[in-house]
Amino acid sequence: MADAEPRVLLVTSWVFPAAGGVSSHLRLLADRLGIPESEVVGFRQICAAQARGWARVRFGVRRRVRAASGRETVSLWARTLRGLLPERGIDIVHGHDAMATWAALGARGRLRRDGRRFRVVSTVHGPVSRHMIEAGAAPDSPDVLTVERCEREAWAGADAIVAVDEGQRAIVIGQGASPAKVVVIPNAVDLATVDALAAGRLPEIAAGGRTWVVVPRRLAPKNGVEFAVRALALLEPAARPRLLLAGSGPEHPRLAALVAELGLTDDVAFPGELDHAALLPLVKHATAVLIPSVPVHGIEEATSIAALEAMALGVPVVASRLGGLREIIADGVDGRLVPPGDPAALAAALGRVLLDRALAARLGAAARARVEREFSASAWFQRHQDLYGRL
Repeated sequence: MADAEPRVLLVTSWVFPAAGGVSSHLRLLADRLGIPESEVVGFRQICAAQARGWARVRFGVRRRVRAASGRETVSLWARTLRGLLPERGIDIVHGHDAMATWAALGARGRLRRDGRRFRVVSTVHGPVSRHMIEAGAAPDSPDVLTVERCEREAWAGADAIVAVDEGQRAIVIGQGASPAKVVVIPNAVDLATVDALAAGRLPEIAAGGRTWVVVPRRLAPKNGVEFAVRALALLEPAARPRLLLAGSGPEHPRLAALVAELGLTDDVAFPGELDHAALLPLVKHATAVLIPSVPVHGIEEATSIAALEAMALGVPVVASRLGGLREIIADGVDGRLVPPGDPAALAAALGRVLLDRALAARLGAAARARVEREFSASAWFQRHQDLYGRL
């Protein structure tokens, strides 16, 4: 008789669902596992047990005391997570950040006393401690040091670690993870879903008759949106497409000031954070998609889901030559790669795609074929199933 499918609980300490690649990754994995989105344990569910009456007051006081003393608050989540594990039992808890993985390990330690045990898997989408520094936290602050400790203990205790690219693999091994337990499974997209959403109605931002280029990125330093704006300024005014900066984030005021300074007010639009139903039609009909990421505090772009979605739609992608982008794009074959932080190189590559429609069509067709061949959801999910089975 065939073995039963493992019972998997997906956990993240972030809000889910939300915009961004991690949420897209989790949504796809939940769908393939047959898990309703409401059963993916995220920040809201972890805090829900503390959300009423005196329980909430006690939780808040304990958090403040721990913060004031420089101690962690995530240990509180481990106790809460224990109560969220279904009584019928779980075979695998799959965390999607170090804090969630750390909490799962803590819950396992407590449940082991009751004779219950589950395996713990952790997917590494990026070094959270370094993202905190990017957002302005001091490297030696209690919060950063706590998350670094969570990362080290999570990698040491997890039964398996999934890295979404070779760069993430190197980071976790550098933090003490055993190379034997780290497997690289690049991000993927569901082609049928992407095609269906992209066939929807274009949002009003596309009106006006001009061609456009999309930067589907959060407006944060590592995403290098500034260099897309500077590259646009280097193109001849008559040849400029409209640049759509489809995202929100802390860099918005600075980018808006830069757009005004460069005289690009009529050429750059800030449609804000768009859901997939609005974003993917814009991407499908774009002349190109730009992923101008730069390294910040040791953070490099992973296997960008935004890039994979554009490639799946046959749209030429011009991206920085770094991190996971180098693993999904072959320069001149199925996209263009340029040095990060170099607006002149970005402008030259974009200008070539804009002027040479045959080149754009060839790059787009090759990109679609590569996603079908290497980054489809079915193959990606099978690798997860194989990993669960080995555990």
